Amino acid sequence: MNWRSRSFLIWPVFAWAVFCGEAAEVHIRARHPEWANQHIEIFTIADPVVHARQVLAAADTDETGFFEVRFSLEETRQIYIEQGVYRMYFYARPGRSYRLILPPFREKSRDEWLNPYFQPSVVHLATLDEDSTGLNALIRNFDRYFQPVYEELAVQVYGRREVEGVERAIDQLEMLFPADTGFFAEYKQYRLSSLRALQYQQESRVLKQHILPDEPPDWNNPAYHDLFSQTFMRVFRKLDADGSFSPVLQEIYREKDLGLLIASLKERLSLRSHSLVEMIAVKGLYDACHDEEISASLAAHFLEELAESGSGEEIRYCALHVHERLTRLLPGSPAPRLLPADPDREEDYLNGVRGKYIYLVFASPRSYTFLRELPLIRQIASRFGENLQVLLVMAGTEGSRDDLFAGDSTGIRVVYTEYGNEMIEKYRVRAFPSYFLIDQEGKIIWAPAPSPLEHFSDKFTRLVKSAGQ
Repeated sequence: MNWRSRSFLIWPVFAWAVFCGEAAEVHIRARHPEWANQHIEIFTIADPVVHARQVLAAADTDETGFFEVRFSLEETRQIYIEQGVYRMYFYARPGRSYRLILPPFREKSRDEWLNPYFQPSVVHLATLDEDSTGLNALIRNFDRYFQPVYEELAVQVYGRREVEGVERAIDQLEMLFPADTGFFAEYKQYRLSSLRALQYQQESRVLKQHILPDEPPDWNNPAYHDLFSQTFMRVFRKLDADGSFSPVLQEIYREKDLGLLIASLKERLSLRSHSLVEMIAVKGLYDACHDEEISASLAAHFLEELAESGSGEEIRYCALHVHERLTRLLPGSPAPRLLPADPDREEDYLNGVRGKYIYLVFASPRSYTFLRELPLIRQIASRFGENLQVLLVMAGTEGSRDDLFAGDSTGIRVVYTEYGNEMIEKYRVRAFPSYFLIDQEGKIIWAPAPSPLEHFSDKFTRLVKSAGQ
């Protein structure tokens, strides 16, 4: 079985591994009148590299703002709800029931939807089922003391000053939150270890201190995720601080030798945990590709192999998601689905684009840049209409600013959608307008494509001529 066919099977296997065995049901419910008639997804984070979501349940609130869901968990996990301006979370134990206390609902404004740097308000939800000794209260209180300490020390790191007061801060936190057992004890130790890691943040020494336990990884604990990311961020670059790792990497890349990569990481990091080293390899490949130190296609080769032969389901699942993230919009890859949600319009849509290149434009009537470039987009549609279909995906309510296209005879097709629509997410649109070019077979050519002001017409003309059309 090749890795592509596995992509349809890994998720069910992973879900079985996570949720079966000693799994027990979790029951969640909440009511807030301002949350009436909302669709809510309950999810957890499934990997420490690209933080892929693993949806556990979904529900629609009624007219009173009430919802309840049930799902199974094998181990304690951090559970998320992201809605409106909020990214809310709490910790759920298998076999428990939780009545959540929701904040007043606030939807994102149009400006917030259009802002590529928007950050949601993070809220640790309280519950009606736990007292001050409950897990959520313990973590919430600990974080309230820990976060200011971490931020103060991080300022020293990024100010390139010697980090001082780490052990004193750790001793104070240990006194405030004495020894415990179970999930909170591990959470606390991972957080305290992240303070020690700050002392070595600017040096490769962080990789030699064994701050992360050399044992099977604790992927269910978000504090472990954060410590893993902190310790092994740009791990290939850190290992090459003295220039000794670069020749090894070049041989690994030239030979496309995953075994040599794993063996080299094990030796240089002095680690025995094979699954931990494999996840370090996944993160190292992702970071190197993100920093343009290697191509996405080269990283994809190693990730395919890890998705096929990784030592654990978590590794294979993560490698698969990282591979998808890196290759989704690569030239030659299938473009994410563009068909409108209304099946009655599907055939009409297909007839309009069949056999043509597609100049895909994600835009908003509130974008000044788009309004400035719209006359040039019309010129492109008129000039290349025989070979090119201009498709505008307008983020906003259908009918708003329809005057923009009233009487338009250039052949531009317009699809209206909402901010945050799945299509926008699949194309990773972070600003309006964003441009893409898709070939006649539905494969990506340019992502992003040049805008009209970036000489799209000249570049497209050369492309068509080179293809002999």
